Amino acid sequence: MENNELDILYRKIEAITLGEDPLAAAGVMMAQALRIYKIMLTPQDFDNLTNHIINSKDDINVDQGPGPQLH
Repeated sequence: MENNELDILYRKIEAITLGEDPLAAAGVMMAQALRIYKIMLTPQDFDNLTNHIINSKDDINVDQGPGPQLH
C-alpha cells in the first residue's frame, strides 16, 4: 500500500470517528486491528507483534502530530 493510500485511509477513519468518544473509538479500532492481525498472521508472528506492542508502549510519541506514521 502506497503512503498516499495510507493517508487517504487514515483520513477516512478520522472522518467517521469525528465526534465519537475518543477512547471508545480507539478501543474499537484496536480490537479490530488485533482481530485482523490474528487472522492474517501466523501464531508466532501474532505473538511477536503483540509482544512488540507491549514492550514498546513507553516509546509512543504523542507529539508527532496527526497522520499515520510509517515505521
